[in-house]
Amino acid sequence: MNRLINISKVTWVILIFSILIFLLASWFFNTFDRVAYQENIGASQEARQNPFLAAQLLLKQKRIEFETLQDFSFLSRNPGQFDTLLISSSRVGLTEQSRDILMQWVQQGGHLILLATEYFEFEFESSRDKFLDSLGLRFYEMDFDHRVYSDEHGVSRLVFQGYEEQTEIHFYANGYIEDISGNASFVGGTDFADQLVQYEIKSGMISVLTDFSVWENDRINKHDHAMFLLQLIGSSPKVWLVFNPIQPSLLVLAWQKASYIVISCAVLFIAFLLSNMWRQGKLNNDAEPSHREIMQHIRAAGEFSFRQDQGLQQIQVLRELIDKNMAQRVYGYFQLSLDKRLEKVAELTQIDKKKLQTLWEPAELNQDSFVELVKLIQEIRKHL
Repeated sequence: MNRLINISKVTWVILIFSILIFLLASWFFNTFDRVAYQENIGASQEARQNPFLAAQLLLKQKRIEFETLQDFSFLSRNPGQFDTLLISSSRVGLTEQSRDILMQWVQQGGHLILLATEYFEFEFESSRDKFLDSLGLRFYEMDFDHRVYSDEHGVSRLVFQGYEEQTEIHFYANGYIEDISGNASFVGGTDFADQLVQYEIKSGMISVLTDFSVWENDRINKHDHAMFLLQLIGSSPKVWLVFNPIQPSLLVLAWQKASYIVISCAVLFIAFLLSNMWRQGKLNNDAEPSHREIMQHIRAAGEFSFRQDQGLQQIQVLRELIDKNMAQRVYGYFQLSLDKRLEKVAELTQIDKKKLQTLWEPAELNQDSFVELVKLIQEIRKHL
């Protein structure tokens, strides 16, 4: 007798659900293809510090050596006779000796590529760039409308020797260059502005451009900028580039020079201590304090009052004070005659009557007589 297998409802649900998932997964993997997804994560730290990193990698693929410099140490690095040197920074700070060394290197076969940075000044009939002046090249500033037209439509189409096809370069320039010497071997640019001028200097060459950004990381892949770089370099075995690096922050510079600041402060503090410890000359004893007598103060005050034209006024005020004091001591003092008043004052103060008379009947007043009267008044007030 056959026994029937009983399957619960839960088992049936799980079985059917698993079959559906299997069929759905098989359909998904057989229908959809994997597609690579690229996400722009921005420039690397190396690319941010070196805007010509892409050009460096391009030349490396072409087996051309490339080295970037932050100064003009190229002059002491013994460059090759047929190397190429690109200078994107200003040459104003170059000495005449350094310019002569560069010109000698160019004459022997080197290729010097310069970025025009200094505008021609009509007032002085020259620019601060001695290279441009010596070549007879002028760099002019574009006006606003001219610059806008140049940015939108100014694609330069150049044909280099040995190439049949045109090379398209889009220069972002704030100005244009002009050869006024007539010695240029090649001039290129748009229909309204020259952007590249080349001069043959004996066995070498000097090229002047208005824009180096065509070779920066974000523009070298536009138009024919990469080809333009290779065409300018030609068969040079090595390329040198001098450009303005990203300057470190003030905080970083301060930290780098912190040791010098600490040492300078320490030396200054020690010098300050030594200057206060070092005593020179004879040691003088402090003078004993002097005490001025009361009569010296009287003389000084009297002389000052007399010089201020207050002599008679001062005598009158002091004499009135003496009269008020005597009126309190002698009954009917103000009704007495002057002679009787003087007798009463003489009795109380024990001062000679004739001497007192000089106060109430002063003669011609001068500085010495005024001082004597002030002394007399002081003596009278002392007894009253």
